[in-house]
Amino acid sequence: NTGKGSTKKLFASNIDEAVTRAIELRSELRNRPIRDIRDVEVMAQLDQEAHRKLEMPELVADLLIGEVLEAGGREIDLAAVAMDVGNALAGDVGKFRELSLRALQTLRKELPGGITNRRPFHWPLEFPEVFCRENGGFDAFVGNPPFLGGQILSGTFGPRYKEYLAQHLSIDEAATADLVVFFFLRASSLTRRAGYLGLLARRSLAEGKNREIGLEQLIKRGVIIYSAHTNIPWPGKASVIVHQIHMAKSKWSGVVKLNNVPLPFISSYLDDLALGSPEPLRHNAGKMFQGTILNSEGFKITSDR
Repeated sequence: NTGKGSTKKLFASNIDEAVTRAIELRSELRNRPIRDIRDVEVMAQLDQEAHRKLEMPELVADLLIGEVLEAGGREIDLAAVAMDVGNALAGDVGKFRELSLRALQTLRKELPGGITNRRPFHWPLEFPEVFCRENGGFDAFVGNPPFLGGQILSGTFGPRYKEYLAQHLSIDEAATADLVVFFFLRASSLTRRAGYLGLLARRSLAEGKNREIGLEQLIKRGVIIYSAHTNIPWPGKASVIVHQIHMAKSKWSGVVKLNNVPLPFISSYLDDLALGSPEPLRHNAGKMFQGTILNSEGFKITSDR
């Protein structure tokens, strides 16, 4: 969503036209039979032309993400941005270069050392035919999202990116969680109604804030966990325990199974107990502390020291 009212209308029609043409080119590419090398060459040309059609929409998307990072949680006034984009779409080459540089600079905001640039992946532009159809989105997601603890997101990706995740991917309210939680939320948002998700996660997904921000919010919005295999030792070298979770974005009429045992339902705790989220005991405020958080190897010492 690029904005509200007339701000969006200033350039939305041009972007819609570019996306429509890209979809037509990709449809022609998929339907073209391959008989010899000339057909392959034509298909490569069609793919390149489709990507060229999406250059401006991708720049606009990069620019908007950069503006969000630049704002750092503040509200963004897109009127000036929309005017510049309109001029670039009208053929102003200088304005296009100016916006490209601006997007590059804002996307680099507060990058940690060793990282040269951020490269946003815009799902609707990478797969326009998937999102422009009725009930847009993917039919299913299957994957093993990466793990990164919420406490070290800032050091790895920068404070602005952590703020972006908390403000724009968290469903109910701004919140910080482990990176895998945001992968679950994002995958769900990209899946169409009546679609499915099958994802792996470390067992912390069903615990504490991670559970509240992730699985609990998805269930509240109609996602059904219809199958789960919990506490699986990772088969590789890493000494971790994982959960395998299968979800449906619709009513589920089949059997619900937890570790191959049929159950009436599976909760956000990955059990069949209808428990709500715990409430803080205010009279215990100030009596507990989470302890030391090790942010690097340099804080570790051996027992003989």
